[in-house]
Amino acid sequence: MKSFLIKFLRNTVGAVTYEKIRARQYLGYWPNIHEPKTLNEKIIQAKLFRIPSSAVMLSDKVAVRDFVKGIIGENYLNKLYFSGDSLTGVDFSALPEKFIIKANNGCEGNIIIREKSKANIQDIDHSINHFLSKSFGYLTNEIWYLDIKPQILIEELMEDEKGNIPDDYKFFCFNGVCKMIQVNKDRFSNHNILFYDEEWNKFPFGLSHYPYAADLSKPENFDEMKNIAEKLSKNIEFVRVDLYSYNKTIKFGEMTFAPNAGWKPFTPNKYDLILGSLW
Repeated sequence: MKSFLIKFLRNTVGAVTYEKIRARQYLGYWPNIHEPKTLNEKIIQAKLFRIPSSAVMLSDKVAVRDFVKGIIGENYLNKLYFSGDSLTGVDFSALPEKFIIKANNGCEGNIIIREKSKANIQDIDHSINHFLSKSFGYLTNEIWYLDIKPQILIEELMEDEKGNIPDDYKFFCFNGVCKMIQVNKDRFSNHNILFYDEEWNKFPFGLSHYPYAADLSKPENFDEMKNIAEKLSKNIEFVRVDLYSYNKTIKFGEMTFAPNAGWKPFTPNKYDLILGSLW
């Protein structure tokens, strides 16, 4: 669907009707928003009607750091080199050769720098400011993102000895209880998305078009990661807590209240209904 038509629909037909049209486009079925049964339907209902007020702070990649520090400790946070409204005034000479630049108010806007000496700072500044100027969340009905003050953060680039980004462990938590884990493996090469239950038994489904035939050994620190995710999600009806296992340590990624906006189909799609029973 063309971007101008998407914006026109969002501006004219209202959030609920727009949501049904967009979800139908991605999921292949009309969502029952008022009596949801599938997991995606329940994510959609929650994002439209029941997102907690704390979602603004917890979705802000800068503000959430204080929350994480208070619950589980500062050592679970990735090293932060800078946070602010713009890159103006950043002393790039003081930064390491590798780092990552992020926008605090969405899942986009990440810029990986592996060779600082070859980076074009003006181009980077233009790219990150372009993203910050967007109303992220409006076209996906994740409107709590609109209340986050846009900022930039520069963090340590987490890589293994081969230069690979560590696997991303995403814990689906319901009132502080983890019931499913999504693993994004080899995101920048051979991207697989795998799902496991809370005991690390592999589920026989995937997400959208991503391969899911591979299998992973249970991480040595899995129990600690799950415990951290459950602590951070306590008293929250539903949230996904993203963590990294990096150099024998655990690092916090982010907290997400509407994964993929509720618009990503499971493969085979019958598992969307089966997973609805988790909530």
